[in-house]
Amino acid sequence: MPKIPDATIKRLSLYCKELRVLSNEGMEVVLSKDLANRLDLNPTQVRKDLSYFGKFGRRKRGYDVSELLANLSEILGITTDNKIGIFGLGNLGRALLNFKGFSVRGFYVAALFDVDPAKIGSTLFGKQCYALSDAQEIVKKEGIKIAVLAVPDGAAQDVMDVILGCGIKSILNFTQRHVVVPEDVMIRSVDFTDKLELLAYFSRSKSNGR
Repeated sequence: MPKIPDATIKRLSLYCKELRVLSNEGMEVVLSKDLANRLDLNPTQVRKDLSYFGKFGRRKRGYDVSELLANLSEILGITTDNKIGIFGLGNLGRALLNFKGFSVRGFYVAALFDVDPAKIGSTLFGKQCYALSDAQEIVKKEGIKIAVLAVPDGAAQDVMDVILGCGIKSILNFTQRHVVVPEDVMIRSVDFTDKLELLAYFSRSKSNGR
């Protein structure tokens, strides 16, 4: 199989999300042009993305919504629970823990980690908070494969080193710090201020008539 572009993988996630909406609306079949229109994409792009993984649907008859959703979910590895560990139980960590979208998309928060003695040993939304020093043992015991880094910026690299020491290779970074990881580790950073700055520029441009 040829190397799949990152942009294609991102769009697969969008396709899955929209296919769930279509399924909830009672749609059984969708054409590539209709799926593309709903996502503001080109139908050719949709067909090209799907062609990386085999043949789906029938010419002029479209895609079976349930079947395509099942196939794409299998490709993305979200047909079974992907266990997550949230590192940092501050305001952001608690908000992420309460995010209902995880379970819908095949992700399961297995454990929480923090260094605050007041939080260690507590249970929040049915999940136990462990000491960061116990991370290696708990990660192995629970089979955690994905880490969410939600600690204060100043602690980002230190906690990242703990995560790496646990053998976790997939990390979602919510801090604003650049953290150093080995080449074989997949890390994705989320910075809300980037999006806000883009929106601020757009708003200012519209106000100035650009």
